[in-house]
Amino acid sequence: WYDHVALAKRQPGSTFKPFVYTAAIHNGWSPYYTLRDTFFTYTDAAGNVWSPTNTGGVTGNLRTLREGLAQSKHTITGQLILEVGASEVAFFARRMGIKSELDEVPSLALGTSDVKLLEMASAYSTLANGGLYYEPTVVTRIEDRFGNVLYESHPAPQEALSEETAYTMVDMMRGVIQEGTGVRI
Repeated sequence: WYDHVALAKRQPGSTFKPFVYTAAIHNGWSPYYTLRDTFFTYTDAAGNVWSPTNTGGVTGNLRTLREGLAQSKHTITGQLILEVGASEVAFFARRMGIKSELDEVPSLALGTSDVKLLEMASAYSTLANGGLYYEPTVVTRIEDRFGNVLYESHPAPQEALSEETAYTMVDMMRGVIQEGTGVRI
């Protein structure tokens, strides 16, 4: 009876990474911009230390943003959020459909803020919709037993991203399935 889609909140983990890359692409980074796949440590003004690591270790090699997303490299995504800014990433996540409170800290890149599944689905659909965000709609149409329409929803989209940014992100996300962590799917 508990709504795990619209009410439950969980850390999205690596499924949050596309928001980091979306913010970067929108702000002029190229999918072919490179960062080194290496360990690093970030210390904020309050003295909090953050050192993201990859599941399979690091290679020390340069990786493009496209490769970093496809291979789910925490080190690449972590460096990227430091360059783009956690507040910019949160801004784009909100524009795309995330309504939950987001901690604007570097670890946001790795999905440490709790969000709802419905928010994630609607935010991802913003990419598929060419940058247009549609508020999730539960009931789209009601008809009586004779087929007369009693109610029909007409959701109005909001432009969250440019069509070019959305297209670039969808293309980059294809890399996850074609050559990245989702290749076995």
